[in-house]
Amino acid sequence: MNFQIPARNLETLNTKIEKLGRKTHKLNLANAPFASVDGVVIYPAHWVGATFVPTKKLYSVNLHGVSPRLPNGWSFVATLEHTPAGNLIKSTPEAGDLPESYRTAKAYCHHCNTTRSRKDTYVLRNDAGELKQVGRTCVKDFLGHATLEQIGNYEAFAELLRDSEDEDRLSFGGDDWGCSPDYMVAMSVEVIKHEGFFSKKTAEMNDRPATSSIVRKNLRPTPSALANGFKPYDISEASVEKAQKVIAWLKTLSPKSDYEWNLKALASLEFVTMDRVGFLASAVVAYDKAVGAELARNAEKAESNHFGTVGERAVFTLTFFKESSFDTMYGVQTIHLFKDASGNIAKWVTGTHTGLEIGNTYTLKATVKKHDDYKGVKQTVLTRCSVEGMK
Repeated sequence: MNFQIPARNLETLNTKIEKLGRKTHKLNLANAPFASVDGVVIYPAHWVGATFVPTKKLYSVNLHGVSPRLPNGWSFVATLEHTPAGNLIKSTPEAGDLPESYRTAKAYCHHCNTTRSRKDTYVLRNDAGELKQVGRTCVKDFLGHATLEQIGNYEAFAELLRDSEDEDRLSFGGDDWGCSPDYMVAMSVEVIKHEGFFSKKTAEMNDRPATSSIVRKNLRPTPSALANGFKPYDISEASVEKAQKVIAWLKTLSPKSDYEWNLKALASLEFVTMDRVGFLASAVVAYDKAVGAELARNAEKAESNHFGTVGERAVFTLTFFKESSFDTMYGVQTIHLFKDASGNIAKWVTGTHTGLEIGNTYTLKATVKKHDDYKGVKQTVLTRCSVEGMK
């Protein structure tokens, strides 16, 4: 591997390579890395338009050897963020749920056998399926230290970082800022009420921002956004009340997955940072699904019959208990399921975001489109619905 290195970086490069060599020796590995300076490249002075570019002298450096790394094919599985309410577990998609012991594991490194006041530790897995919890400085022994390519491109990499700096993000909206979990959930409820919920994946498919990004922007708008006329949502009393129900529900969860464990832990904290928005916004949807599932079970117990007259418009009092969305060539369509006081089920399909809350009872003026059957359950299909009290 050959790189052209400015003279001012040669000493730093050699220091890094010597450090890698010492680590190779410590781990009893072969192929200690080394560098050889094999020539000099001179770029003569020249003009680019009205700009004078002075002579540039670079050293042609070849890097040899491999990055130190323990054998047996170790790979990263998860990050354990240690909090007073337990560990937040951020797993890779391939990892699945970890053993439950990691939810309350101390900040211990099983490589250097030390317990420190660490914010994070990391779970690694080898080809044999063995798991190991290690600290930040020890991770490199398993996954590999800075590669020789990274060292050789040090200056270019640093320049790339400088070019990528976002002034607003660094100075105003970073993840060091946060709020109480109930406030974050209340803003999430408000945003979802107005704009619906879109995960990152669904947002990309529909060419729109994810709900977590919108909530973050409303919680902590940047100066440039405010200067351009952005106005954060005002959190209504109804959203605050629902947020309190969501938080109370999270605290009573009996977690069946790492995701549910993370939600319960976050709800128990006094302060959460902005990078938790995605979790707590999704908690609103998880709560709605749980409430809807309970209502659906109750609806299944009652016999559903058709109501209304096909083709006629009428007013109905219905409780909203379930929604689901699907993609069509015309955009996202959402199925709303309701039940009346007798347990009879109604269905309304619309491509417009309604902002209806699962569990609430509404007065709808609608036209009965048809009397249908779904998996043996009678459903009354409604169309041209307008909800009393909602624009």
